[in-house]
Amino acid sequence: MNKRIISTVLVCVLSVCAVFAASTTKAIALQKDCSLWTKKSAGMMEYAVTIEPGTELQVYVEGDTLVSEKATWTTSKDKTELVFVKCLYKGSDYYIIQNRFAYGRNVSAAVVYTDCAAYNSANLADVRAKKIDGLTIIAVDDDFIPIPSLRSVYDDDSAFCRVYWFDENAYTVRRGFMLDTKFSVDRDDITASRIVKAALATSDSSKRSELLSNISELNVSYQMNEAIEGVFEDKSNDGDLSSYGEYWHGDEKFTIVSDDGSAINVRDKPGINAGGNVIAQLHHGDVVISEGGNMAIEYIDGIGAHWMHITSPVDGWIFGAYASEIVGPSN
Repeated sequence: MNKRIISTVLVCVLSVCAVFAASTTKAIALQKDCSLWTKKSAGMMEYAVTIEPGTELQVYVEGDTLVSEKATWTTSKDKTELVFVKCLYKGSDYYIIQNRFAYGRNVSAAVVYTDCAAYNSANLADVRAKKIDGLTIIAVDDDFIPIPSLRSVYDDDSAFCRVYWFDENAYTVRRGFMLDTKFSVDRDDITASRIVKAALATSDSSKRSELLSNISELNVSYQMNEAIEGVFEDKSNDGDLSSYGEYWHGDEKFTIVSDDGSAINVRDKPGINAGGNVIAQLHHGDVVISEGGNMAIEYIDGIGAHWMHITSPVDGWIFGAYASEIVGPSN
């Protein structure tokens, strides 16, 4: 066969192989004290090194599939098998357990300022929120186009971003939505959070002071400084789990307004899709006492309003569009 033909065929074969060969994509480790492993033998992994949450590495993919294999590890007592994903860290190949990291073309490490919420949907009225502790390292999907949040006039403009975090209880990475005002992708803020956690972990006061002194050399954001002060000065967290918080005005009287005469549902949770139960019904002209409500605005049949917490004649939540304040003393 002609040498030129052989060379051409070889080039084509190599090109096809290159297409199907494994490539890598960016990943962010999220588990605390995340372990990397090396293969000791077929189906057996050996501990290699521990990395911090927020550490960037590369994971191998073939097409859209992670390169992985099931294996146990040398110190496993019951020889449990887990899925280990092949990864690249500091120029060397390792394996990382599946669901210990977030991955994608453009994921970035970030740190949560203070206790807040990650939602199942990009909606402040979604009460199916997961609590994320302050100073937690998360990953942000920079390919996701932020969704503006519908907020009350008392709040700053903000938007929902898609984020990933490690759920210590379920021992897996979760995906959800978080307001962009709740976290920072700044490298110095992330470093400062790690220093604070290391300081909190030691009972040696001199070592703690030495660790914290390193923060002064960083260009830390105002929000992170506030968060750090809150940790060491035992400041109360003004916001609650629900990111947007709740407002309280004390007991005030309202009358129920139902233009078509239909009954108004009282629910045990705020939000039409919150999964709460209808616990009572009210009618046009009924008087209720409300002590406040939530800051999220929900839209029902094109009408936007807060959900109100009422304490009389029953304890529950009603959609604020059906209540009109009664001017005058509540007694």
